[in-house]
Amino acid sequence: MRKNVYKHKKLITKNQNIPLIVISICITLIILFGIYSFTKLNSSNNLFSDSLSKSKGLGCPYECCPGGDYQIKQCLQNYNCINNECVAIDSDNDGLLDVDEIKLGTNPQLYDSDGDTLSDYQEINILYTNPLNPNTDDDRYNDNLDSEPTTKNTADIVVGVVNKEFNIQWLTLGVAIFGGGIVVPSMVIAKPSVLLTINNQGTDYSSYLSYDVVVYVSREELKRIHQTAGKIDKNYNNNPILNFEIKAEDVPSILISSISNKNTQWDVRIENVDYEKF
Repeated sequence: MRKNVYKHKKLITKNQNIPLIVISICITLIILFGIYSFTKLNSSNNLFSDSLSKSKGLGCPYECCPGGDYQIKQCLQNYNCINNECVAIDSDNDGLLDVDEIKLGTNPQLYDSDGDTLSDYQEINILYTNPLNPNTDDDRYNDNLDSEPTTKNTADIVVGVVNKEFNIQWLTLGVAIFGGGIVVPSMVIAKPSVLLTINNQGTDYSSYLSYDVVVYVSREELKRIHQTAGKIDKNYNNNPILNFEIKAEDVPSILISSISNKNTQWDVRIENVDYEKF
């Protein structure tokens, strides 16, 4: 009889554990459901937040943003936004960026700022000429026609004396100048012949040439002959002969006493050479 009672008690104890297990399972399910619901809600809130952020525009993470999903972020003036990068503009397509042209003083809207048909890029980076001056070296030729646009092309003319003969007419000189005075003013007392050299050593022609041939006696000027010539080309080289006469009337009073002296020194010089220069 006691054995049965014991079994019965044991059975009752086992049966009493079932509700506890069920309750534990239910509590676990409730907890899991709560976690799931909270996660779902939070995820939903995040999506809403993202959507709201996109609708307002996110901060631009690049150099520039034209819009779209991001707030507009613009480049500085003279730059364009290309693939979210700020790229300098070359408005006139001359090879120089607008920002550089502004620094240089050239016109970023003009391919050729000084109008000499050379681009600003050519002048600055190839020819090294002034993009604001069509004639950088200020000679006869604009940069686009000048083989050496940074070197001034100019004539360099030399006029000199190669040989000189005075051919003094001693007989007539003695008649024309006598007793310390001029007796016959129109009488020829000398017939100088001067061999000259005229050489243009420059890099350009001159449209004119002028110079003085001056005869000196005892270092005093006796007679001055002004000479002119037309165009003298580059590399011009010539040896003209100048023949002229000196009359008694050409002799200044300071030389009357010494002009008939055969030991008097005669000389001829070239002075006041003038030609077109740049």
